[in-house]
Amino acid sequence: MNPRTNRKAGVLIVGGLAIAGLGLGGCATTAYVDERVAVVDARVSALEARVTDAQQRADSAGAEAGRAHQRLDALESRVNSLEQRPLRTPRG
Repeated sequence: MNPRTNRKAGVLIVGGLAIAGLGLGGCATTAYVDERVAVVDARVSALEARVTDAQQRADSAGAEAGRAHQRLDALESRVNSLEQRPLRTPRG
């Protein structure tokens, strides 16, 4: 074999290996992807739980505010009726 042919073949082999290595190096394995998805899924689940809790507390606070508003309306009507009564004169 000609030394020049050997050299060409070696360069082609090394070049092919380098290209294959670069091409395969960027691929993610299924285990890696599953691991990353699991981390993100756990964070999303934790966030969902916090959002659900916050929504329940907001709903509860809204209901309590509604009840307080109703009590205030009832008191306001009682105060208005008391203000419209004639003033009593002191006995004396």
